[in-house]
Parts: sequence; C-alpha cells; structure tokens
Amino acid sequence: MFPKINSKNLFQKDGDDFPLRIGVLLSGGGSEISVPMDLKKTLDSRNYRVSHIMFYSAAQLDQKSPIEGKSPYSSKIAYQLIPNSDASQLTAVNPFADVKRLFKFDSEKLESLKIIGLWIFADSDNSRSSSLATLENLRTVFE
Repeated sequence: MFPKINSKNLFQKDGDDFPLRIGVLLSGGGSEISVPMDLKKTLDSRNYRVSHIMFYSAAQLDQKSPIEGKSPYSSKIAYQLIPNSDASQLTAVNPFADVKRLFKFDSEKLESLKIIGLWIFADSDNSRSSSLATLENLRTVFE
C-alpha cells in the first residue's frame, strides 16, 4: 500500500513519502550531512560520518523504468524510484554506479567512498497518510 502522494511532486517536500526506503549510507565523499538524532547516535557510537545517502524506494509511476532525482532536503541525498505495484517484485541495484552517475563523481572520489550501513524505514508523514511494505531476502552480492 502506497502513501497518498501526487506523482508530480516526488522530488518536492510534500511528495517525499514512500512505503519503504532503503538508504545506503556512504562516508568519505565530503562533509558530514545531518541525519535524525537516533541514527546519528548509532553512527557516532561507531565513529561513522555520513557524507551521502543513496535511497531506493518503490513508487507508483506512470512509466516502467526507474526515475532518479535529488532529495528536497539535501543535494547529498539521491533517490532511485523503482516502478512498482502492490505485488512483490525482485529488484537489484548498484549503489556505487548510481552514486557515480547522480553525484557526478569521478573515479578517484568514488574510490574514497565506503558503505557504512543501511537505513531502512517507512515514510508517510508529509502526505499524512499511511503505507504498508514488506522487505524480504535483503542481501549483498560482491563480484
């Protein structure tokens, strides 16, 4: 079940709600960015600093291919919105390739990045609605 949002406002604050977000937390690509206090406490206890976030979310889109954009809250946060229905769907992503493309990183800057964690949460506060999502079989594959 998706939050009630206008698909024309996906990259604006009033349309910034998705049933499930999977955020890849990256460090080493520049200055620290602000994150919610509970997440910051966890990261601080491990001496981690987030420089960029790459979010993946399912979205009800009129097209069949993913769309990408920057967060209305920070230019260091990017999204890839994956077209979906209410049915289950297998999705594979490549965060480093997406970060390189969306943030226009050269190879040297990309090599300075490291993944320090995942941030998974539901989000429907801006639309004052609700959503329901299930996450199964989350795994990483390194080649």
